[in-house]
Formats: sequence, structure tokens, C-alpha cells
Amino acid sequence: EKLLLCAFDCIIEECFNNIQVSDETGKTELVDIVIETVKHSKTTLQLKQLSLTSVINLAGNSWNSHHKFIPLLPYLVHIIINEVDDSFRLRAVMLLNNLAYNPDMTKPIIEAGAVNPLTALMQQTETKLAFFIASIAVANLDPHNEILVRGAGEKIIYHITTAFSRVLQGKDYPAGSNLYGKSWKLAMTFSKLCENKANRVALRKAGILKLLNEALTIVPHDKDLCYYSLKVLWKMSEDD
Repeated sequence: EKLLLCAFDCIIEECFNNIQVSDETGKTELVDIVIETVKHSKTTLQLKQLSLTSVINLAGNSWNSHHKFIPLLPYLVHIIINEVDDSFRLRAVMLLNNLAYNPDMTKPIIEAGAVNPLTALMQQTETKLAFFIASIAVANLDPHNEILVRGAGEKIIYHITTAFSRVLQGKDYPAGSNLYGKSWKLAMTFSKLCENKANRVALRKAGILKLLNEALTIVPHDKDLCYYSLKVLWKMSEDD
């Protein structure tokens, strides 16, 4: 077990913010090893948690290996529903969120039953990191979700737009979390939320138009960010 812990630690460090290493790591059998580690009943909690952590950065940096995670999805859902350890549950939510950005993963994640437990996390206290990450995942998977378009929607969208503002400034969100998102991914999330008029109203109230203008001005070389920002602006114009 000590050898595996050491190996997972090294992978976490090597894949951090490194697309090339993540691409190459995704070609290995790492995801299969993580699946076996997580589902094995005799595996220690520490090893399970570190194994999930080892692929969070990989899934966030590179979409080429996302299809390999499909057999892991039911286990991630099980962890979110049944796990008593908050840290382990958070790792499962973070991994699901990174996978949920990929449109090709929407159907498998929904079929694995992830939306309901993620939605349940959205209704918990907003001071918890799991609340924020689950909110982004649901926004990507199910932008018409009732929790989003009704009472809690404005609060959730406020958090996502605040995260976008901080990411544009190179800051972490939530403050002090040491989590640094990708601005283009959040812009893509906004483009999905804009499919629903109630969400568009909430986005306007949260100041999305000003933030998108800043994004196009501050980071004009980011093609993905520009594409999704313009897509949001186009959708928002439907209400004018």
C-alpha cells in the first residue's frame, strides 16, 4: 500500500496544471487501477481517497481519457450518496465535475444517476466546497434543473459568476480554497445556463455582461474563452 500511496502522490504532482503529462498519463492503465482501488472493499480509505485525487487533475486537464472513467461513474455516485467521510465525498464530486464539463460525458453521467445526489448537495450549506462544485456540475449536466431555475438559482449563479470574476483575476475560489478554475470552462457553463430564461435573468442580476466584457478584453488570445463568451452574449441578446 505504501508504494501505491507514493505512486499516486507522484501522479498528482506531475499532472498538476500540465496538459501534456495528463494526456500521456491518460494513455496508461491508471484509470483502471483507480477503479479497482475504489471498488475493492478491503482498500483503506486513505488509499481510495488518494487514488481518486490522482485522476482529478488528469480529468481536468485532458478530455482524451474521459471515456475510461465511465465504469467508475456508479462508484462515484455511490460515494456521494453513502460516504460518511466528507473529504472522500468531496473528491468524488470534484472528479465528477471535471468530467461534467465534457459534453460527451453528459449522457453517461446522467445515466449513472449523478444528478440527484449532486442536486442534494446544492441544497446544503453554501459555505461547503461541495455545494459550489456540485452546483457547477449540475449547471453543466442539467441547466434546466428545478433547483437552478427556482429559489436557489440566483444564489448558485451568484457563486459561479463570482468564481468567474476571481478566475479572471488569477485568484482562487472559494477564497482560500487553493482551487483555480479555467475561465473558458466557466464561460462554457454560462452558455449552458443561458438555455433557460430564468437563468439568463439571474445571470444579468449577477453582472455577467460586465464580466464577459472584461473576459474579452483581458484575455483576448484565449479562443475558447472568446467563443463561449460570445455565445453567452448572443443568447443573452434574445431577451433584449
